[in-house]
Amino acid sequence: MNARALDYLLGDPGADPFEGDEDGSLAIKYDAASAQMRIGDETFWISRRWREPGGKGKIYVDQEPMLAREFQHWLLGKLGIPLLNFPKGNPMSGQTWPELSFRMLLRHIYRRQGFWTDLADRQPEGEQLACVLQFLGLAEHVFSPDYGKLVEHELKVEKLTAQRENYATTLNQLSRELLSESDIKLDVSVVTIAAAKERLETRRQQLLKERDELLSNTADVVVPTGERGRVAELGVLRATAAVKIEEISRRQIGAKERLDEIKRYRADLAEEIERMDRAADAGVILADLRITHCPACDQTVGAMARHSHDCFLCHQHLPDDPMI
Repeated sequence: MNARALDYLLGDPGADPFEGDEDGSLAIKYDAASAQMRIGDETFWISRRWREPGGKGKIYVDQEPMLAREFQHWLLGKLGIPLLNFPKGNPMSGQTWPELSFRMLLRHIYRRQGFWTDLADRQPEGEQLACVLQFLGLAEHVFSPDYGKLVEHELKVEKLTAQRENYATTLNQLSRELLSESDIKLDVSVVTIAAAKERLETRRQQLLKERDELLSNTADVVVPTGERGRVAELGVLRATAAVKIEEISRRQIGAKERLDEIKRYRADLAEEIERMDRAADAGVILADLRITHCPACDQTVGAMARHSHDCFLCHQHLPDDPMI
C-alpha cells in the first residue's frame, strides 16, 4: 500500500486515493481500500469504499461507518493522544484554529523516500510546530484551551476598541452640524452635549420672550384702543367655529364607517340570497331524478306499493306508539 492510499484510509477528504492520476484508470480499476491496524492488543479493520453510494466521505471501522472527523477523534482516543487546536501562523490573525489530526502526525512518522531530506512533506510551518510539540508532550500546554480563550477575548477587545474609535469619529463628524465651534473644541462627550443643550435652551427661551414682546407691541400699534374688544369677540367666534368644524369632522368619520358596515352587510345578504336561489334551482332540476337500480345489487328497482304506516326503509308496519 502506498502513502496516498494510507493517507486516504486515515481520513483524506478526497473522492478517491487516485484522483491525482492523469488517466484516472486506477480509480476505475479499484473500488475500495482497506488495512489492518493494531493498537495495543486490539486489532481493527479500516476501509474506504469510494464507489459505494454514500460511502465517499465515510471510513468503516470493522464495518461501522464514521465521518472523517469522528474517525480522527476515535483514533486519537485509542492512541491516548489529547485533542487540541493550534493556530496557523499568528494566533491574533483571527483565523479559526484547526484540529491537530493523526494524518498531520503521520507525515512526520511515515514519509516517502523522495522527501527524506525535509522534515515533512508539503506541511506548513504551523502544522510542523504543532506536530513536534505534540511528540514532545508540550502541545497541550502550549496550545491550551485557556490560551485559545485568551486570544479570543483579545480579538474581541481589539474589535470593540476599533468600533469605539469609529463611533467617536462618526459622532464628532455629525455633531459639527449641531454644535457650535465653542462646544467642540475637544471631542464630543456628555459634558459638551449637556453644555450645548443648556445653551440652546437659553437661546430658545430668549427667542420666545422676544416673540411675545414683538406681538404685544404690534397689537398696540396696529389695533386701535376702541376696536380691541371687537378683536377679542372675533377670536371667540373663531374658536367656536373651529370646535364645530372638529365635531362635524368626527360625525362625518362615524357616518362613513357606518356606511361601509351597511355596504358589507348588504353584500353578505346578496351572496346568501344567491346561494338560496341556486339551491332552489338545483332542487327543481334534481326532483325528476329517480333511482332506477339498487346501489347494492344493481337490480332494476320497480314501483312498490307502500302504506303510509310502513317504514320507508325496511317496509315494516310502524307501531302506534313511536319507539323513538
